[in-house]
Amino acid sequence: MAYELEGPWLIWFCQEHDAALEAGDRWIEDPRQVALRLAGYPNPDGATPDIVGVYWPQPDKAIVVSLATGLHDDSVEAMKVRVDLVQRGDVWEVECAGGQWRCWSGRDHWFWAPSLCS
Repeated sequence: MAYELEGPWLIWFCQEHDAALEAGDRWIEDPRQVALRLAGYPNPDGATPDIVGVYWPQPDKAIVVSLATGLHDDSVEAMKVRVDLVQRGDVWEVECAGGQWRCWSGRDHWFWAPSLCS
C-alpha cells in the first residue's frame, strides 16, 4: 500500500495535529480519530467510512483501517486507508499510512490499486 505522504493535505493534517496538541484537544488521544482525520474525515460533504477497524498489535501501537465505498466522486468509487499509529504519552502519532483506491467502471482501474483514479 502506498500513500503520498506529502502535499497540501498532509501539511493540513500536521497543522491540525500540532494545534490540537497545543490546545489540549482530546481527538489526538484516540487512535481511531487520528487515523480518520488523516484519511480525510470529517469532510465537507458529511461522508463517513462504511467500516472502521482498530487492531492492537501492542498496547502502545494501533492499526486503523477504514473503508469507504460508493463515494460521491466522478472517478473514485471506493477508498481504503490503513494508518499505523504509536502512542507517545497520551497522544497518538502516525507512524506510517497507506491507501488504495478503486475507480468507477470505465474511469480507470476497477481493481484496488495504490494510485488515484484519473
